[in-house]
Parts: sequence; C-alpha cells; structure tokens
Amino acid sequence: MKLNKISKGVFTCILAGTITLGVSACNRPEEKREAVEQKPVKEYSIEKLVVDCRLDLSPTSKTGQTLEVYARVLEIGNNYKWDVKEKRLYEDGRLIEVEKGSDKSIESIYTTVTHKEQGTHSYHAEFVYNNGYVQKTETKSAEFTGKILDLPPSLAEISVYDNKLYLQARDEGDNKEIVSIKVYEDDKLWKELKFLPDYSVTETVPLDLTKSGKHTYKAEFTDKGGNSVETETIVINYE
Repeated sequence: MKLNKISKGVFTCILAGTITLGVSACNRPEEKREAVEQKPVKEYSIEKLVVDCRLDLSPTSKTGQTLEVYARVLEIGNNYKWDVKEKRLYEDGRLIEVEKGSDKSIESIYTTVTHKEQGTHSYHAEFVYNNGYVQKTETKSAEFTGKILDLPPSLAEISVYDNKLYLQARDEGDNKEIVSIKVYEDDKLWKELKFLPDYSVTETVPLDLTKSGKHTYKAEFTDKGGNSVETETIVINYE
C-alpha cells in the first residue's frame, strides 16, 4: 500500500489499483452528540410507626378508698401492628389485672382498686405483642386516705353545637354519681334536667332560636354527696 499526499488533510490510498480519497483524522468533522436528559430520582418515604402509650388515674393523685386505673396504647402510622396479645396492669410491681388482646386499632385495660388503709401505691401497665415486644406505660402514684372521700365532679363543661347546648360532667372517687344538672340563662335558672344519674353524664338542651340579642349560659352539676361544680359562662349571640 502506498500513501500519496495530495493536499493538506487529503491523502490518496493506492491499493490494488484502487484510488481512495479521504480526510485525515485531525480535520474530521466532530460528531454531534445529543444531551441525555437526566430523569429525576424517585424518592419514597416510609411513615414511621408512632405508639402513644399512656396510663391515667382517677382521681389523679389523692383519693379516699377507690381509684380507677386506665391504660391504653394507640398506634399511629402506616406500619400498623395491631397484634397485642396481652394487656397487664401492675400495682406496686405486682400484677393485678390481665386481659387478652382484641386486635383493634386501640388496646386498653381498666380496673378499679380499693384500699381501706392509708398509703401510697404506684401503677403501670404493659402491652405485650405477639413478637414478644413489651410496650410499657409510665408509672404513676396515688395516695389513699383509707376513709370515704366524696370528691366534687372533676369535669364540668358547656359548649354549643347544632343549635344545642352540650353539657358534660364526670364524678370520681368514692360515692361518685351526678344527680342534678341546672342550666342558667342570664344568671337565672332556665332548665333543670331530668336524667338517669351516673358518674359520667352528657346531656343536650335545644336553644330557643326565636330569641334575639346576646345571652349568657352556664350549667351547675351536683353529685350524690352534695358537691356542686359550675361550668364556665358562655355567650350566645342570636343576632
């Protein structure tokens, strides 16, 4: 093979009687390359499981002879377990109540404790999962006087919904029972409700929509022992 230079960048290649013209590599046109579009990277988030586990005492710190102990666990998120196989309540580290799990979105356990002697006792709960994991509540303590202690209602609320007054009350401790509800309009007795006495009550009172102007409302709850508690005063503008 013989190469003969013809001009700058051009050469002839004589091979077996064939003449070929070509362009040297140094002057060859650059090839155009299309830019490759970068696709966005997909990102996925896994919502972590949040476990709300708590224990409540009623009364909260001091009682006479009777105490209500309530514990519950609530799982919030997409990675639900709902496989609590056993629920346990402890007093002073000693197991006092055991229940089987119910495979529901919220698991709870409740018991009433009675002590006729003065003293302080501690409580906590455990929720045992099928995989062996144990979720524990915090530990809370309550003082027992050992004598009947008739406490006033711990909850007394008034609100407005759907053109009605909503009244709620809860009694606790010994001798617990709400027996009377009085509703006041502009500080005057307006209604005295008849209902089935219980330690926790919720009642409604329809409002008189023919009224005009602003009027004040409050409610008074009385328990079995004669203790009375008033709600806050609210204002309703009938315009």
